[in-house]
Amino acid sequence: MDDIEFSVKVLKTGADTSGKFVILDHTEFYPDGKGGQLGDKGLIGNSNVIKVLESTDNIIFHYVDQYPDSDTVECKIDRVRRKDISIQHTAQHILSGAFSKLFSIETVGFHMGEDYTTIDLNIEKINEESIFKVENLANEIVIENLKVKNYFVSESDLQNLNLRKKEDLKGNMRIVEVEGFDLSMCGGTHVNSTGEIGLIKVIKQEKVKKINTRLFFVAGLRALRDYREKVQIISNISQFLTTGEEEIFLKVQNLLEENKALLKENKIQKEMLLEHVAKDLLNNAEKIGELQFVFKVLESYTRDDISLLGKIISSKEKVIAFLLGKEDHFFGVLVSNTGVTFNFENIKKEFNNFLLRSWGKKNFMFFEFNNRVKIDDIKNSIQLKLRELI
Repeated sequence: MDDIEFSVKVLKTGADTSGKFVILDHTEFYPDGKGGQLGDKGLIGNSNVIKVLESTDNIIFHYVDQYPDSDTVECKIDRVRRKDISIQHTAQHILSGAFSKLFSIETVGFHMGEDYTTIDLNIEKINEESIFKVENLANEIVIENLKVKNYFVSESDLQNLNLRKKEDLKGNMRIVEVEGFDLSMCGGTHVNSTGEIGLIKVIKQEKVKKINTRLFFVAGLRALRDYREKVQIISNISQFLTTGEEEIFLKVQNLLEENKALLKENKIQKEMLLEHVAKDLLNNAEKIGELQFVFKVLESYTRDDISLLGKIISSKEKVIAFLLGKEDHFFGVLVSNTGVTFNFENIKKEFNNFLLRSWGKKNFMFFEFNNRVKIDDIKNSIQLKLRELI
């Protein structure tokens, strides 16, 4: 693609919430977001064009890092970026055409990003086999190096064309034709022949609005970069696991099974350990009437550890326990046996000055405290409420 250079007169400069802008007497810079396509970047005189936007009244705003130093300036569009954008856009036409021809699936949305492009299709789910068939057809069209033409037709002539998708527009329409394969209304930028695309690759899919599927794809040098990155990832994993690339999946599967078994064994061991901790805490519990009161700060314990320990203790009779842990601030769990009548909501009121949040149920409540909390105050508050029950 040749450099795109042209001379212009600066009609207006100004600034808004998007930054400094320039309005020209005419422009060949393509606006961001128009028809789902990325916009051009480049130079207006000595000014770098950051983005280009079109207003609702069709005025083109060129946002720049600085204002041009002259009223008449030379413009230059970033040729590499324009080529990449054109490749992605033509690739989208080919992919959409392939879905339409093979499966009568229509494209209902299109968005081009800096790293990948997406198309939304009017189908809930597409299996891998269908995607592979579409990829194969799309890349056959690339290899055939078909001409890509654009031209305008009148509104009356539009009715005679076999368009993939018709839109209800007035006046002369711009048509983009992938020769013998796809015919679409489009105002965007495109390559001159399909061979310039090089490669089209779908990289993932996701469901959109419960009724559509969004496909992510890359084309041209983006596809090459994607391939290189994934090959590097596979190579790194292969070296890390000291196994051949073709055996990675089986190796990872075996490691996951081993890890699952180890986690299960670790859970059993942890539960046994916490049973002993619970027994020790209960043996040293404070007696308040018929109740056993356990209050313990366990700073090295995780939230899961303290929660599980609380469950073990709450399974014992006539017991109430408050267990505290610490990360960046203190957290705790207040538990009791179901046979203990104790209003947890009332105790919450005693913590209001240093309580961040609380949640849970009647006999099992979690607390998070701010850094103003005093542990002795918590203990004394609970002891006082317990003695009121006696």
